[in-house]
Amino acid sequence: MPSFKVISKINYPKFDNALASCLREMNNRFDFKGLKISIERRDKIITTLASDELKLKQVNELLQVHLIRREVDPRVITIKNSENAAGSSIRQVSE
Repeated sequence: MPSFKVISKINYPKFDNALASCLREMNNRFDFKGLKISIERRDKIITTLASDELKLKQVNELLQVHLIRREVDPRVITIKNSENAAGSSIRQVSE
């Protein structure tokens, strides 16, 4: 019986483009105006900072939409639990 090995690699340039377009849309959205919301990637760790759980969920959904548009599978991100951060904001770390 033949066997095969599935190897999946993340296309980081496409991922970074999706992240950049997500940030551009967040800067233009009316419901995000005046809030400290950010997403940044360092190596394989993505850190999302938002003012509350609802905004954090919206940012995660927005990032998934932009990943799909760039043909990157959104399941490459493992979203962990959120934690309190400085200044009454919420931080979430994903891998």
